[in-house]
Amino acid sequence: MKFYKCITLGCKVNTYETQAICELLHKNGYEESKDDRCDLVVINTCAVTLTSESKSRQKIHSLHKKYPEAIIFVMGCYSQLHKEKVQEIEGVNIVIGTTYRNRAIELIEEFEKNHRQIVLVEEQNRNLKYENLEISSYDENTRAFLKIQDGCNNFCTYCAIPYTRGNIRSRLKIDVVNEVKRKVFKLDENGHQLKHEIINKNGEKKLVANNPCLFAIVFTASLNVIILSAVCIASSYLKSISCWAGANSW
Repeated sequence: MKFYKCITLGCKVNTYETQAICELLHKNGYEESKDDRCDLVVINTCAVTLTSESKSRQKIHSLHKKYPEAIIFVMGCYSQLHKEKVQEIEGVNIVIGTTYRNRAIELIEEFEKNHRQIVLVEEQNRNLKYENLEISSYDENTRAFLKIQDGCNNFCTYCAIPYTRGNIRSRLKIDVVNEVKRKVFKLDENGHQLKHEIINKNGEKKLVANNPCLFAIVFTASLNVIILSAVCIASSYLKSISCWAGANSW
């Protein structure tokens, strides 16, 4: 059994992508460490401000010092923007940016085999396709995040996002719908709805299905309709968000 720790700095997008890495690790035999046992440390960095960059560097240093035998895997916006600085930090074994997350297991296995530092950062990131990351649940969060878009084309003077995240690109509609189904309806691998146990105010246990049908927003695709109980749309450019009605619209 191998143990890992995932550390996230920065925004909700980073939180989402870290969760995807955690699930990928679980599927490949890793277990999240609840103590000092640690074979792998994944650090998802931030570069939205100079303070964020400094915190990212400090976190990498401190985690290597705490887990000197663990593989240090750095990803995220800071390593995308400053890969040279990251690869020079003592103890860093694997460096990616804001792409190639779905190759994490492959990169870890390659390092375990060759024991040579791996740096895989896509610098030409203005013509990227959306990288789909699989997430089924948010067991430790009170809110689940759903990522449907990445990148930015606005190039505001103060903002690093177009440089760290590349061109704007959207997720396929069917992938969004399938993830909503998994999260809201809690479907298992065979498409069956899972049930969970709750305890009511009288202390009685009851087996219930998740109830997604309250109000708010409807996703329609191939005649599949999902009604979510509550949705918060997070964007730096809310004026760019539009809504359409109809089965053929997104």
